[in-house]
Amino acid sequence: MKLFYLTFLFVLITYSGFSQSISNQQIWTKEYEQSVYNWADNSLNLAFENDSLKNQYLMILVQKFKRELPGGLNSVSPDSLSKVVLKLDKECKQAINYQYLRKWTPGFEALLRKSIHDRLKSSLPKNVKDGMCNCLIIQYKKTYPKGMPGEVPNDIGDKLSAQCFYDVVHNKKYQ
Repeated sequence: MKLFYLTFLFVLITYSGFSQSISNQQIWTKEYEQSVYNWADNSLNLAFENDSLKNQYLMILVQKFKRELPGGLNSVSPDSLSKVVLKLDKECKQAINYQYLRKWTPGFEALLRKSIHDRLKSSLPKNVKDGMCNCLIIQYKKTYPKGMPGEVPNDIGDKLSAQCFYDVVHNKKYQ
């Protein structure tokens, strides 16, 4: 009788693993890969200097998604998917050895303003936060006239933040 249960358990485990791998293979069809490619292209606000580089990035990203999320994008929560996207984005950029610049547009400036505002201490008065946002955007545009890099070196970010804080709080500029 024990042998029967062990055999049954083995068959059940083997079948469940087999059916899992079949269902994962069925999820990552060419059509699904194309839909993930299109989703990433439309959702990630990618700014590449040419379509060839963007296509290369997206193709690598889809392959990394397949390995990281064999059950598809919907197999994880939106919060987990955001974390995976951030991780894979960085890996893909390294894979194509590319440092992209975000062009200065009103939309990007609004996004940057919100990001800066959200990162400032909540105890700061609104006029100081607004002044810091105005100052930092002006300083970033002077420092990076062709566009904002994906990552600003800490020393530059710290220097600009300190200067803007001094200008806003002590000199009452940018308010």
